[in-house]
Amino acid sequence: MDQEHLNRLADVTRRYAQYRPCAAGLGVAWAGLLQAMLAYLALQPLVHAFGSADGAHSFLQFARTHNMVPPDWLKLLAIGVPLLSCLGIVVLQNWVDRQFGVVEGKACAGIRVRWFGAACVIFMAAVLTLLQLLDPSVTLGLLNYAGIAGVAACAVLWGPRSRDQLTQTVLMFVSVPSLFLLASSGSSGYFLIFMAYCPLLAMLIGRGVRRFVGFLSVRRALQTMDGMA
Repeated sequence: MDQEHLNRLADVTRRYAQYRPCAAGLGVAWAGLLQAMLAYLALQPLVHAFGSADGAHSFLQFARTHNMVPPDWLKLLAIGVPLLSCLGIVVLQNWVDRQFGVVEGKACAGIRVRWFGAACVIFMAAVLTLLQLLDPSVTLGLLNYAGIAGVAACAVLWGPRSRDQLTQTVLMFVSVPSLFLLASSGSSGYFLIFMAYCPLLAMLIGRGVRRFVGFLSVRRALQTMDGMA
């Protein structure tokens, strides 16, 4: 095996380690689809309430001022989205790793990166819970507090498993809207959080698509080199 072949193999391996995490970008698409579904379903009760209103306000004004407690089925979905995102990324990552194995780049190492997403989710969950407990006008049910704790626990169990910054971003992306929805006690403002996430959703899915395209190019290169061996 000549030096040129070794250099090419090293370059392809480095690029494979770069594109492999977060299920080669497929994990972002999976989480984005779940988040889009949750946002759409969160919109439905608000749309029905707006249709029954007098029509004196625009929809955004109505969303900011209308008091509406999220139904229990929506709370359960908010709890399930981070969990399903986690399980889906794990399954997709195992599929990707079966292609050519596990390769980790040096840039992915570091305990601070592994705990960054989980720490942000735990901090947000603690702040929202404390704000609700200190507000005497707020009365949250057991499902709300159990859901907030469940989302935080999912972040703790999932976050340290990955050293990839994109995966950590996805972890926060699927957890924070659910936390706001579960902490909502009578305001429909949680939907404004989902609307604010739309640009981030598009950006993350774009990053996931670029990563998957890069992964496919690396896979073709590896298959070509296997054929030459």
